[in-house]
Amino acid sequence: DLPAQPRQADSLRADRDARKAQADFEVRRRNYLPLTFSKRNEVSCEVTIGRYCYWYSDFTTRPVEPAKIKEDRQRLIQVLDGIAARFPGSDWVNGQRVRYRIESEEYDGAIHAAQSCRGTTSWCTALQGLAFHMAGRYAEAEQLFDFALETMPEDVRCGFKNISLLIDGDLSREYKQSDCNSRTSIEKRLWWLADPMYSIPGNDRRTEHLSRRVMDLIYSDSKLANGNRWGPDAAEIMLRYGFYVFWTREPAPPGSNSSLPAITDHQAAPSFHFLPVVAELDSLETLGGIKWKVDSFRVRERYAPKYAKSYIPMDPQILRFIRGDSSLLVTAFDVTGDSGFTKPTVRAALVASMLERTLPDVAVRPAALLKDTISLKTGPGWHMAGIEILSPDSQVLARSRARVRIPIVNHALVSLSDILMFETDGRLADNLSDAMSRMVTANRVDGGRKVGLYWEIYDLNTTAESLPVAITLTRQKGGALERMRENFGIAPKVTPISIRWSEPKSNVAMAPRSILLDLSLVPRGKYDLRIALGDEGHPLTSTRRTIEIR
Repeated sequence: DLPAQPRQADSLRADRDARKAQADFEVRRRNYLPLTFSKRNEVSCEVTIGRYCYWYSDFTTRPVEPAKIKEDRQRLIQVLDGIAARFPGSDWVNGQRVRYRIESEEYDGAIHAAQSCRGTTSWCTALQGLAFHMAGRYAEAEQLFDFALETMPEDVRCGFKNISLLIDGDLSREYKQSDCNSRTSIEKRLWWLADPMYSIPGNDRRTEHLSRRVMDLIYSDSKLANGNRWGPDAAEIMLRYGFYVFWTREPAPPGSNSSLPAITDHQAAPSFHFLPVVAELDSLETLGGIKWKVDSFRVRERYAPKYAKSYIPMDPQILRFIRGDSSLLVTAFDVTGDSGFTKPTVRAALVASMLERTLPDVAVRPAALLKDTISLKTGPGWHMAGIEILSPDSQVLARSRARVRIPIVNHALVSLSDILMFETDGRLADNLSDAMSRMVTANRVDGGRKVGLYWEIYDLNTTAESLPVAITLTRQKGGALERMRENFGIAPKVTPISIRWSEPKSNVAMAPRSILLDLSLVPRGKYDLRIALGDEGHPLTSTRRTIEIR
C-alpha cells in the first residue's frame, strides 16, 4: 500500500490545484465581462425563482467576448488538461474540461475531452452525451445518454430523468404521485411529442434536457461567473430555460449599498416551447386535444435549437392515398410569402412518427422549391404527421404536426381516399401526380372561383348496375348569435352544395376521380366537404374534410 500513498497525495493536491485555477478564472472573468446599462425599472420578471428574476427576451444581442477572457480560459483548459493527463479518473476535472470547451464553442475538443475521461462510467458517458449534443450530433448523443442512464444507480437514474419542472397542471400532479417506473411511459410520450424535427436523427429536445442535467452537476460543485453559489433555484432556471451562454455586468446603481457590479446570466435566444400543451394524462395517452404553442411567451420551458432562430406554424393539407397494403401521404406547401426564406430552395420533409417505432418514416427533399409538393409512404396506425421546412441559411423553421390515422387496408371492401383540392383553369386532374402539381397548399380557398377536387375509389367491385355517389358542402354551425339571426330571418340560411351521380358497374382496384366546384355563390365560412358512395343515409363508405372559404 505504501507506493500508492504518494500518488493519492498527489491526486488530492492536483484536485486542489484544479479547483483553485477554476475559481481564480471565474473571479478574473467577472472583472472583464462586457458592460451593459439596462433600465432596471423596465425589467418585468416573467417568473421569480428563489433568488432570481427570470425574463425572456428574443432581442438580446450577444456581445463580443473580451480577448482577455478567452486567453484566461485557454490557460485554465491547459491546466485542467495537464492534470487530467496525470489523473484521468477525476470526474470533477473531466467535467470542467468539457464545460469550458463548450463555452469556447470547441465542440470537437469537448468530445475528445469527454472520450478521454476514465472516471465513473455513467459520468464519463454522460459527458460524451453532452459534448455530442452541443456539437449537433443528436442521434449519437441520445445513444450515449441511454447507455449512461442504464449504468446509473436506480435512484440517480430516476432523478436524472425527472421532468417535473417542465410540466404543470393535472399532468404534473399525476407525474409527481407516480413512482419512477410508472413515470417512464409519461416521459417517453412527452419526449416523443416534444421532438422539434422528426426529420433530424435523434431527439434533440430530450438530449438538451439530459445535457442540462449534466451541466447542473458540473455547476453544482464549482465557482460561477455571477459569483453566486449554485443552488436549486439556479438549477431550476437552467433546467427549464437553458444553459447560460454568456454573462454581462452592470455597475451598481447610484445610492446602492454595494459597490459590486450586478451580473446577468443569459440563455440562448430566440428559444421556443416545444413541449406540447397537455391538460391531463388521458389526453397524453389518447393524443386527443394535443396542441403546441411553440412561439408563445411566459411558458414553462424553452429550448433554442442551433438550426432554428425563427418559427412559423403551418396548416397544410396532409392527405392519404392507398398504395398496396400501405398508404401514401401527400402534401404541398408554399412559403414564398415568408420573408425569412431568402433563398430559392429549402430543406423540406414530410414525416410520420409512431411512439411504438424506434425511427419515424421520413421523406426529405434537400433542395425543394419554396412552393412544392412532397409524398411519403407509411404503414397503418396512429401517427404524428406533419411537414418540416427548414432554411439552413436564415435558420427559419416552418412546421405542422397533427394526429393522423392510417387505416389497415381491406381489399375486400370498397374505400375512398382523402379529398385533395387543386387549382384549376378549367382542367380536371387525370391522376394523383397531376392533382399534386396543382395542389392547394392549405385548408383555405378563395371564394368567387372554381376549385378542383380529386379522390380515388379503391376495390370498386359493384354487382349492381350502378353505385350512387354524392358530394355535399355543408356550412358548419356558427355561434349562438349567428344561429339566432338565421332563425329570425335576419341572415339567410345557407343551402349546402349537393351533387349526385352514379358510378357504372365496374371491377377495378383503383379508380381516380375529379370534379370542379364553383364557389362563386358560396358565402365565406367553414364547411364540411363530404363524398359518399352508396345510399346517402347509410353509405358503403365516405370521406370528408373541413375547408374554409374566404
